Amino acid sequence: MTLAGLDASVERFMVDHRVAWLTSVMRAVTHLGSAAWLVWLVAGVGLAYVMVRRTVRPLLFLAITFGGAAALAHLLKLAIGRHRPPPSGVVAHGASFPSGHATGAAAAFGAVAVVVLAGRAPPTRRAGWTVAVTIALAVAFSRVYLGVHWLTDVIGGLALGWGWLYVVARAESRLLRDPRGVEGGHLAQDPGGGLEQR
Repeated sequence: MTLAGLDASVERFMVDHRVAWLTSVMRAVTHLGSAAWLVWLVAGVGLAYVMVRRTVRPLLFLAITFGGAAALAHLLKLAIGRHRPPPSGVVAHGASFPSGHATGAAAAFGAVAVVVLAGRAPPTRRAGWTVAVTIALAVAFSRVYLGVHWLTDVIGGLALGWGWLYVVARAESRLLRDPRGVEGGHLAQDPGGGLEQR
């Protein structure tokens, strides 16, 4: 089966199996990937570190991760220009690939996890990352369920969001590191050049 055939099959399955209560839930879940909500999330967490920890590094990391992912998704939409699935009652604008909601959720919630979970115990980090990944996957599923994206749109969006998060995290650890390190739950570099939780 081709990717186009897979997209069409999944879209038909979703249309045929929609139920009112789940549609209401998915409408709520999909807002977790909206640009407006993610901007507030990133700004809120970043500014909290500015006020409490007196450092702008987490805010810059969050802004670059989310903003860069959103910009890349927008550019890819313009370049590819893929049409969305047939109208399903949910208003959606712009091209279909990649899903901006999936991209933003993967990048933003992942970046928040990197910042907030720094310095936490391994079980806490595992639980936190499970929540971040689950939210991104739920947002991606909601976009397909509601019929505003094809399956491959959200897969591409998740890959783009998590891929950009990895790139920024590596760059932060290599290029923006304070040689003295950062204590108190901020990002720092391990001997291998990756991000370390302190």
